[in-house]
Amino acid sequence: MLPALLVWSLPLLFVIHDAEEVLFLPSWLRRNRGLLVRRVPSAMRRVVLALPDLPRRVFAVMAGEELGLLLLVSALASGADLIHPWLALYLAFGVHLLLHVGQCLVVRCWLPVVASSLFCLPFWVWGVAVVRDRILFSLDEWLLCGLAGCVFAAVNLGVMHAVARRMVRFGRRAGTCGPISGRGPGGRGSRAGR
Repeated sequence: MLPALLVWSLPLLFVIHDAEEVLFLPSWLRRNRGLLVRRVPSAMRRVVLALPDLPRRVFAVMAGEELGLLLLVSALASGADLIHPWLALYLAFGVHLLLHVGQCLVVRCWLPVVASSLFCLPFWVWGVAVVRDRILFSLDEWLLCGLAGCVFAAVNLGVMHAVARRMVRFGRRAGTCGPISGRGPGGRGSRAGR
């Protein structure tokens, strides 16, 4: 059995990290898309150009869905001692944090998600050490959990981005979601209101 502090640190660290993402990333991406296109390797340019222009509240909905999944696997790990799904998402979260640090190095500038990534990484490393010391997982289990968690997280993120694009399109048609700010057509901060 893992310590409750460790199990519940996953959703807590996620909230800290995703608060920074939700608060700062959408506007930063809009302002710096040209910089990203210039600085990322050519193989990644299409990914950067495909990043949806999502309002902050849509980012928040995506983060809320992911938080719900982390709360579920943490409850299962804590109450039913189902550790493998929790470990899979814990490892995927660490890879996610490391990817943000790598993105910062590739782009050669500070990204809004790096501060919380650097804050969360030592706690994540501590958690990996605790799991390693408390539970005798084989190397195969570590690798399988890590791979499964990363694949699940990537598929979930892809699905959430598709849902988010539909939410934005539906909101624009209904007149409730402005093209930039999400505040509505003609509202302060939207293109129509300028």
